[in-house]
Amino acid sequence: MLLFLAFCSYVSVCIPSTMAIMGSPPKNLPPCLNGGTQIVNEERYTCKCPLEVMDRQCKLTRVTVVDGPIEMKYGPFQITLNQTRYFHLSLQYITKDKKGDGTLLVVKDSAGNPQVHILLSSGRPGVTLSLGTVKKTMQFTTITPATNDNAWHYIDLFLEASAQKQLVIYLLFDRCRDLTVDQCELRQVVDSAPLTFDIGGNVQLGIAAGAAQQSLDSCVDKIIFDGELLDFYRATWQQPSKRGCPNAEQGCVKNGQKVCGTFGLCQNALSDTDMLTCLCRPGYAPDATKDPLPHRWPCNTAAEAWTTTSTEYNAKFRDLVPARFRLSLRTRNINFTVFVVASWRLQLTVTNGIPKLQFRDVIIEMKTLNVSDGNWHLYEVTFTPSFLELYIDGLDKSFYGAKHFGFSTIPKGEADLVVAKDAYEACLEDAWVDFVNLWRSTEHDYPLEVITNASYTRHVDWSLQGRNKTCSARATQCGAVSKPLLPCDPSALCVDEWRGYRCECASGKIMNPSGVCYAEQCWPNPCANGTCTTTNVTSPTGRNFTCVCFPGWTGELCDQPYGADMAALSWWWILLILLLILLIIFLILIIFYCCRRKQRMETTIQVKEATLGDEHLGVESQVNDPWDSGEKDFMGEIDYSMLQKDVNLRKPLSTAYKPEPEANGTVFHVKARPPSLEIASFSPRDHGQKTSAIPPWERFEGQDNPVMNLDQALEYGYEGFDGKPPPEFCPDEPSSLVDEDLEHVESVPDLKYRPPNAHGGRVLFAGKRS
Repeated sequence: MLLFLAFCSYVSVCIPSTMAIMGSPPKNLPPCLNGGTQIVNEERYTCKCPLEVMDRQCKLTRVTVVDGPIEMKYGPFQITLNQTRYFHLSLQYITKDKKGDGTLLVVKDSAGNPQVHILLSSGRPGVTLSLGTVKKTMQFTTITPATNDNAWHYIDLFLEASAQKQLVIYLLFDRCRDLTVDQCELRQVVDSAPLTFDIGGNVQLGIAAGAAQQSLDSCVDKIIFDGELLDFYRATWQQPSKRGCPNAEQGCVKNGQKVCGTFGLCQNALSDTDMLTCLCRPGYAPDATKDPLPHRWPCNTAAEAWTTTSTEYNAKFRDLVPARFRLSLRTRNINFTVFVVASWRLQLTVTNGIPKLQFRDVIIEMKTLNVSDGNWHLYEVTFTPSFLELYIDGLDKSFYGAKHFGFSTIPKGEADLVVAKDAYEACLEDAWVDFVNLWRSTEHDYPLEVITNASYTRHVDWSLQGRNKTCSARATQCGAVSKPLLPCDPSALCVDEWRGYRCECASGKIMNPSGVCYAEQCWPNPCANGTCTTTNVTSPTGRNFTCVCFPGWTGELCDQPYGADMAALSWWWILLILLLILLIIFLILIIFYCCRRKQRMETTIQVKEATLGDEHLGVESQVNDPWDSGEKDFMGEIDYSMLQKDVNLRKPLSTAYKPEPEANGTVFHVKARPPSLEIASFSPRDHGQKTSAIPPWERFEGQDNPVMNLDQALEYGYEGFDGKPPPEFCPDEPSSLVDEDLEHVESVPDLKYRPPNAHGGRVLFAGKRS
């Protein structure tokens, strides 16, 4: 029998006779570490670990600190504090060092500089912080009991942010259990401190010999760094003697047998055999007949679960307030109360499968868990006047939460602990409470269902009525329900669970969220627009599936429109075509612009060539060429002075000539004829030929007439003087001025002409019509 129990202790797979059908494995169950493998023990998912001292996940959390430090790399981490985000560092320790001076834990940055230094001074805990600009030291004084008393103690460090964005530092001793606030809590507020900092890089237990601070002969357990349990299995690979706490385990064995039984966890002092407590592993019950003290009852047999009925289950506390409560519960109900103590304002509820612990106004909620999956779940709650903690299934991270709050004493007296409220037909096990007993420790747990020993002074009444001593899974659901009615894929296998069932796909297939089984290579569906089917032949591309495309799609993965050459319409070809189109448009615009510019320049040149410049006549050039068509209107200004009869424009004529005016009303009649025009070197031109030289008739006596412009003469002669030619073109006909509009013409200095003194020194000249 002893060999059988020893074998069960090693492999942890002894199955009780009351075993029911398991539920499906929790989806977020963390993996087994350090070579551990997942097994089922007492209908619970757990790990088979290489060392017995390891925890639920095969982490080595308990080590011995003596003869040199233990170091391991951990971090660094960036922490940002706010109203909902805080930093928590916790550890358990035991020492009987006479002086009680030394280092327990040092957290260093990557460069090896200490950031958090937890130590003992005269047996009392303290901490030194060096986080950036924050340099603080906090130390408990003599009003706090010394902790080098060979008992297990707690130290908790909290870094929080206040509403005024101040850094608030709390240091708790033994979580303020059965102590006043002055004895168990230190608080410091740092103004203008950064709320974001990097912490970690290395963790060190103890200190090297010969250092300024000496190392304590102690054991350290359950170091929780911001919600994560630290694992020292690899850090002690070359120091196997430091794994666990052998000195504290000596008292757990008597006459070659474990005092706490095969399935009991022993919490003992260092080397003293009379100061220990036993705590059964989940799923096992203590034997109340072996020892008069409940905290020393061994754990050798499996617990017998019981099912709730409509009866309300309560434990009435008479005079003492416990600090810890533990309960295992199994249900498919999604909304219920695990337990509640109304007078303490303490309750643990489950809403839509999510557990939430509330103590007064402090709440710890684990939103990523589902405890309504039909599996056993262990709830461990610690509550003191200033500390609240929740463990689920003995795991860390998302399964763990702890908070600090303002100190407030829990009232003593009668209080009812109501268990499994509204959890009809749920299964319960492991109902334990914790009371202070013979020596200071926070690990004194007592099972409620077996506290019937008459020799023990009871502090609680625990009713045994209204319970069903069974946790039946009921009738099979896979056999009772016809397969077509099951919400599973037709190819799936129906597996019975505790009061339920699950669907499992055949080997090589995977189930999607809708419960449909697909081949592993077909989920997620690789066919973009089609259905996936498996094949036994591997394609040239290495695929062992084919795609059946929907109408309008083709290609090996149904990702090409039917009839379209995707190679020609791939995105780089489309981009290239667009760039070419833009380039062509740009070139067309440049060519069009250049042509327009060239046309405008040619037009400007033609206009300039068609215009007689000032360099030829000495006067303003005219646009019209009189030899072009003869029908263009003159666009310039007419110089009427050049039409004055018998005017010497350049120099005195060779024949003395003086006009002999003869008054006849307002019109002058000139009797004498002016000298004849001298025409020389005339060369005919073709019709439309541009005038490039001064015509010969623009000369008086062989000299250039700088004023005479043929256009002016023609314009005036054929349009401006009643359609008659000017007098110069009819020398035989006496000139007569018939226009009634006359204006006086003053002398023209540039023409070297002076009118006769008669008529007031002015010459009348035909002017423009009004």
